[in-house]
Amino acid sequence: MSRWQDDIRRRLSDANLDPGREAEIAQELEQHLEDRYDELRALGHSDDDARRTALDELREDRRMRDELARTVTRAPVVEPPGVASPGWRLATVWQDVRYAARMLRRSPAFALVSVLTLTLGIGGTVAIFSAVYTVLYRPLPIAESARLAVPVSENAEREIHRGSVPYADYADWREQQDVFEHVALFEPFEVDIAGGEAPERVLAMDVTDEYFPLMRVQPLAGRLLTNADHDAKSANVVVISDALWTRRFGADRAIVGKPLRIAGRVATIVGVAPAARLWPEKQDLWLPLLPAMLDDDARTRRDDMVYLSIARVRPDVSFAQAQARIASIGERVAREHPESRKGWKSDLIPLREYVVDPQIRLGMFVLLGGAGLVLLIACVNLANLLLARGGDRSREMALRSALGASRRRLVRQMLTESLVLAVAGGIAGLLLARWLVEGLKAAATTSLPMLQTLRIDGTAAVAAASITGATAVLFGLVPALAASAFRPADALREGGRGRGVGRRTSRLRDVLVVAQIALAIVLLVGAGLMLRSFIHLTHVDPGVDVDRLLVGRLALPGARYPRPVAAQWFERLLDGLASAPGVEMAAVSSYVPAGGGGFGLGRAFLLEGQPQPPASQDYDALWNVVSPEYFRTTGIRVVRGRAFERTDTAESRPVMIINETMARKVFGTEDPIGRRIRSWRDENVLREIVGVVSDVRYTGLASSETSLVYVPHRQNPWGFMIVSVRAKGRPASLAATLREEVRKLDADVAVAGTATLESLAAESIAPQRFGALLLAVFASAAVLLAGVGVYGVMNFVVSQRRHEMGVRLALGATPRAVFARVVLRGLALAGAGAAVGLAGALLLGPLIGSLLWGVEASDAVTLSVVPLVITVIALLACALPARRAAHIAPLDAIRSE
Repeated sequence: MSRWQDDIRRRLSDANLDPGREAEIAQELEQHLEDRYDELRALGHSDDDARRTALDELREDRRMRDELARTVTRAPVVEPPGVASPGWRLATVWQDVRYAARMLRRSPAFALVSVLTLTLGIGGTVAIFSAVYTVLYRPLPIAESARLAVPVSENAEREIHRGSVPYADYADWREQQDVFEHVALFEPFEVDIAGGEAPERVLAMDVTDEYFPLMRVQPLAGRLLTNADHDAKSANVVVISDALWTRRFGADRAIVGKPLRIAGRVATIVGVAPAARLWPEKQDLWLPLLPAMLDDDARTRRDDMVYLSIARVRPDVSFAQAQARIASIGERVAREHPESRKGWKSDLIPLREYVVDPQIRLGMFVLLGGAGLVLLIACVNLANLLLARGGDRSREMALRSALGASRRRLVRQMLTESLVLAVAGGIAGLLLARWLVEGLKAAATTSLPMLQTLRIDGTAAVAAASITGATAVLFGLVPALAASAFRPADALREGGRGRGVGRRTSRLRDVLVVAQIALAIVLLVGAGLMLRSFIHLTHVDPGVDVDRLLVGRLALPGARYPRPVAAQWFERLLDGLASAPGVEMAAVSSYVPAGGGGFGLGRAFLLEGQPQPPASQDYDALWNVVSPEYFRTTGIRVVRGRAFERTDTAESRPVMIINETMARKVFGTEDPIGRRIRSWRDENVLREIVGVVSDVRYTGLASSETSLVYVPHRQNPWGFMIVSVRAKGRPASLAATLREEVRKLDADVAVAGTATLESLAAESIAPQRFGALLLAVFASAAVLLAGVGVYGVMNFVVSQRRHEMGVRLALGATPRAVFARVVLRGLALAGAGAAVGLAGALLLGPLIGSLLWGVEASDAVTLSVVPLVITVIALLACALPARRAAHIAPLDAIRSE
């Protein structure tokens, strides 16, 4: 038996309350006395003194009877006089927490729904926040990476951004020792290494002497490249990555000093480097770039933009100063070399910004915004639930107020309950986020390699704590203020149902539901646009037949295969593939469409008889070296003229084929067949145009058509080529056939990157698929929460207006009319929310416009379908409360009041 039970019964004996209400009030008084007893004990009162004081503060019997029966005045605040001690404050906080936990245990369904809602909102937000932080802000594993920057070449007229740089520019930057600690130049390439069971294609780089000092790394074994290694007379040496060291040599330290066959040449392994602490990070070999081996043209040309560069800015120099120095050098070079640098400028981009494409950056923020909207909708939904619960608890609040609790104390108590819910949801959300990040890593695209390092760490935990605290305030403050703003007399007179509070808060609840629906509309429109964009991309015609096509990369070592020999080797390979079982036809090219990769060499072309710029205009196009079978194998259509033939050799007249975009840009409506153009900065040979082919999307399905020229492989042999094999059946089964045919010709040549063109085309739009999928998940959660919000409001309306609806039914209203009245109320809220949401979606649409393909931000289909979806959800959410209202028994409803 409770220690307070006898005293409470004695004090309520003259109140003439019905048994049910007396039991409820007794429970509240018992809780109040227990809380006050704990406060007094915390202040140092003895057990007996605390008990006696708590009872005395309930006032005399007559005063108590008046307050309980009539409750016409509020009791004075019962709080300790003077400034409370820290111990008392801590005890009070702990008391509030315990009371909040007890109240939530009494409403397990409410607590469970609230915690689950917060778990989804907080978990999703923390997971996406961690992804955004990892991709955009987590420091790179390179020493002092914040001071690393990438010099680039840019040409707005030619739409070239973040372009490579010439050696001559690097030589200028290297002299700026008052700005840069180090400047390095490097040239990535793929190369075969031999020895062991099978050859392997790896990523390698030629680097200048300042590369490793700039990166500030220590070797894991042996040494790194030194200045002496870059001398023209030095021995061939190489540094290998820790990954290659482990997988190919078993992390054997004795490998230092051993030979390694690289592209047919032998180099001595001098050390092992930690690849993860270098940039680019996926390299396996580093070889010295020997400036003395470059001819004068390669060292001095200002338009030979074939290298990449990286610089470390001095600690006492701001990034803006370094950027200004690079830009001023570029302006000077453009003035001194107008024939080759007209329209070009130099820029300096921070390494982190360079690594993350601007489109990826925007996409990550869009995803974070989507997760934030879901969390905000969840908060609004919980605020609505707490408002409804506050109405049901109005009698409790009235009693606590009449017994001396101030409004501030009531608000604090309800905020404590919100905080308890938020903490529970935050803990569960953090656990959910750990699972969600694994899903993000599995769904991550190759354009987001940093996501593979995604984890829930201390930063994520701090974010979760911050989000939890903000969430508690967001969904708890308004209901707490609303529940504490009442007249105790009204609340107790209305029998504890809280109708008075319900009437005062119904408008606020309606506003919250409208806000919920508006936010859901914004998110749903964004997801709809992204989905529509992705669907458009899946139906894009790449210009080639991607079905039954397998591709693989080959690189012949130049030392053993001079250009004419390389051309003959590839012809023998194609002849062998053509006669192999399951092969329909095969071809080689330097560049493959639909995201197949390769190297589309950028060149500038002049018409026959035109002088060099700036006296005339040249035309940019990509250069693709192909075998005669290339167009038939890939399905590229010849729309005018002819394809290449085997008679197009080094001894015949130079020829080329151009695509439709190039034909329009250079010749307009004129027929280009028979005209001659030349790549004036490079090959500088007049080539006759013998054909025009259809446009092809080379860098992926989301890319646009660009000017392209094709030249015969026999007339311009390359050692690095991509083999395209069209299968009679399943293309993946031909990977072994391709490797076997290559092995027959040279066992030291590796076949790398074998894949079907269909899979590569799909991978080219993986970022769009990733973003659309996540936004669709967020939108689904938002719509579900909005539906729950509408249901909650309509259920509350039916409960609060049960008497009124009973009277209407008693006076002759049909159940159908009552059903329609409830549904129309819900649809009105949905309509208002849809209007606000559509306005917001139109306002925010331009922010994601650059992420869309084939769809405008104001797409009429999306803006029409989304309100229909919300209308259907609102109808479903209203149906159950409306049905309950239509089946109210009039007499029971009237008697219950």
